[in-house]
Amino acid sequence: MSAESTLYAILDAHPGLAGLVADRIYPGALPEGAGYPAIVFARTDTQGIDTLHGSRIAEDVTLSVQAWGSGRTQANAVGDQIQAALQASGNLPTNRADIADEATGLEGVEITVTLLINL
Repeated sequence: MSAESTLYAILDAHPGLAGLVADRIYPGALPEGAGYPAIVFARTDTQGIDTLHGSRIAEDVTLSVQAWGSGRTQANAVGDQIQAALQASGNLPTNRADIADEATGLEGVEITVTLLINL
């Protein structure tokens, strides 16, 4: 299972997110006309874990998870639930920051997490 599909499964299964974003969880970018609040995620780094013989056995994959909403309160509510979903799955976020998109007027929260993916 890829890091992206693992992350999607973690977020999609969390009951606290279901009531906020329903199925608005997207890899890469928000589709045009998507409703809010919504979640977008993307891989930002991959570090291979190799054996002494050079075989890759796992990867540490860092992902950016962004919660977008029509205001800071809405974005923070989704961000809180993203953190809860990650923590419940045993994956601790490494960073959380406020973000904004001036072109759309949307506000958001960006959470960074690293997942260990066994190959």
